Order: sequence, then C-alpha cells, then structure tokens
Amino acid sequence: MRRLPVPSFDLCALIINRTVKLGSIGVVALFAACQSGPPALPLAGNPFAPVEPAKLAAGDTFVYRHSDGYGNLPPSQVTYRVDDVSGDRIVMSVTPESPREGYARTEIYTRNGNWLRRPLRSHNQPLDREYASPFPAFDFPLAMGKSWSMQVTSTNPANKQLGESMTIKGQVIGAERIRVPAGEFDTIKVRRHVYIDDTSGFMNFAYPTHLRETDWYAPALGRVVRSENEAEWRVSGQAPEFSTVRGDWNVYELVSGPAPAR
Repeated sequence: MRRLPVPSFDLCALIINRTVKLGSIGVVALFAACQSGPPALPLAGNPFAPVEPAKLAAGDTFVYRHSDGYGNLPPSQVTYRVDDVSGDRIVMSVTPESPREGYARTEIYTRNGNWLRRPLRSHNQPLDREYASPFPAFDFPLAMGKSWSMQVTSTNPANKQLGESMTIKGQVIGAERIRVPAGEFDTIKVRRHVYIDDTSGFMNFAYPTHLRETDWYAPALGRVVRSENEAEWRVSGQAPEFSTVRGDWNVYELVSGPAPAR
C-alpha cells in the first residue's frame, strides 16, 4: 500500500480520452504518468482479423512472470495448469511461487476467457470469489473502440454467502505488438475499470476499491500475454480530509505455454 503523488485513474481516463493542449511541463508529466505497458513494436498483422478460437486440453500449462509495477520487489512466477475442460468451463489450478501474489487456488473461466471463479482484490486483499454471471473481462468479438458495462455480484465459494457487487466498464483501446518473455505477439489492448462495493466489514473510513485492469490479449494464442492491475481507494479522517491510497500494482507476462491447438 503506497501513497504516491500521481493522478487518479479517473483523471487519467479524462486526459487520455479528451484532447489536451500540452502547453506545460506539468501537463506533459501528468500524461506520462497515466501510461502503462511495454513499448509497442510495429504490428506484424491485423489482431482484429477473425481467427478460430484456440483449444485447451487438460494438462496444458502456462507460466507467467509476476512483477511489482513500482519496481520495489523482485519478480516471481505463477503457474496455471488446465485441470478440466468441459462445456463452457475451463478449470485451472494456480500455483504462485511467492505468497505476495496470493495463495494456491482453483480458478474457473469460460472458453472465451471471462471469469466464473477468480480472486477479487478488495483493498489489496485477495478474496476467493465466484460470480453469479460471468465477470465480463472481454466482450467478443473485440473491435477497436468497443465498450461494455455490466454489474456483477459475487459469492464466497467456501460458505456460499453473498459477497461484493461491482460495476465493470471495459473498452478496447488499441492494437499493439509487444515483447514478453515468451516472445513477440500482436495483441488487442483492453482496459477495464472495476468499481467494487466493498466498504462493509472493512474500515468505516475507507471508500470502495477502484481497480484499473489492462490486458494485452493475443488472438493467435487465445489468451492474455501481459496483464496489469492497479488499485486505489479514498480514505477519510486523515490530512487532507480525503486522501487517495494507491494499492498494489501487479504485472503479469507470459513466460511459456503450449502451442495453440486449432
């Protein structure tokens, strides 16, 4: 958890989505602080061209490098192994190398990558959650500028009690070719803003968590090859009266995985 003199996510969205006259060094620096991700390379093809969905099979394993976006902590690895593929459900076992990333767990996805069971980071705490309807990480087919918005409720799979509700606002914001440890990929860049109603039971002076999630989805693989998630929330009762807390900044990059089956 860190307090940093950087613009909020909402201010970043305003800067990026509107024309700004960069007439001062301060505004230029503000815009630079809003950017995230690796340097983009020239595209080798058209990521938006239709492709047959990649097929996963039990035993397929993907390894990601997990890094601290602030650069303060050493990287570690997270391994995703496909345990079962049936119907529209893909069940994966997730094994982090470091407890900083979370705990060993089961995650469940739809075939198009939306979430049925996956931890939700509430005020920096990973909570095991299932979703009443799939968490809309993507809205296929993806097209430049496409946006979507949905409200989703969660439950705790351990006791089946109702968890948090949230609003997800997603948008396709570009196409980039990027380099990750597994190689170079043409990707579709997706940005999500997630607003979690998570004040109950936490602290009476903390406001809802706002997550900004950015995925670089590689159609050739049918999965994300780089992902970033950042958290922020406001607190009261401190000086100034309302302060913005910047939470963890997690970066994931694909290190290895099976060749896609078509």
